[in-house]
Amino acid sequence: MIKIYPNIKNINNNSKISFGDSTINPKATQEFVDAFERANIGLDTVSNDPLYNSIAKRLSKVRRDGTPKNPATEAELGLMRDKVEKLGAIKDDLANAGKKFAREGNVPADNVPNFIKKLFSKWSNSGIIKYLAKKGPKGIAIALAAGNVGKEMVGTTVYTIQAMTNEDLPADKRKFIGLYDLVVGLISTTFSAIFGFGAIAVQDKLIKKALESNKGKGYPKYAAAFAGLVWLIPQFLQTIIGKRIVAPAIATPLAGRMKENMIAKAEAKKALANQNNDTEVK
Repeated sequence: MIKIYPNIKNINNNSKISFGDSTINPKATQEFVDAFERANIGLDTVSNDPLYNSIAKRLSKVRRDGTPKNPATEAELGLMRDKVEKLGAIKDDLANAGKKFAREGNVPADNVPNFIKKLFSKWSNSGIIKYLAKKGPKGIAIALAAGNVGKEMVGTTVYTIQAMTNEDLPADKRKFIGLYDLVVGLISTTFSAIFGFGAIAVQDKLIKKALESNKGKGYPKYAAAFAGLVWLIPQFLQTIIGKRIVAPAIATPLAGRMKENMIAKAEAKKALANQNNDTEVK
């Protein structure tokens, strides 16, 4: 029998795709998907065309019966060669799309500077990290609590400087807004440290007592529950109770009083300046 159809099953063999660990490039990925869609449509159109199928059956019969070639069979063979060429073009299109995706499908990984690598290497091997690692879940809780306190300190510094140097604000407003951000930040930082490290200092005994009835062979998840509460409680106290409830409750009225004092001082300064001007005129 004449081998009319190419081997379509391995049509994707030339498309060696490696997604890797990088972020996928959306544009290259879409082009690759479009190539697959074109291949599916093309294969369906060419392979299932009734004309091609009827010719294939007829040529197979001609071959089996030993019927000599004639102009009609030659024309039909030409049509089948055309079909093979179309299928080959589809295969090449998909193979080229696969090669392009292999080159461009993944966003190249960022090159981390050597000094950053050395910094992280030294930090990961520092005594602080080794100490936290020995503490297990409690070490994670300490690290997270310290991170929250550090975040509040950095935020306070940045917001205060931004307010003091914001040219879009009137000069007489910058000082007040900057001081307000400073006061709110200091209060938030203070309570973040109190709630975070305070909880870590006393919570182990409280958690053990709370979970005492759920400890033993019948409770395989005891250790996981204990570890989860060890780091969850400080986080809850710092980010919900301290930052969102206690700190605003104290900072808002304090900022109000601060604003009143600043306004009173500004008015007194203005009145004194007016009085001096009046004296000079006289």
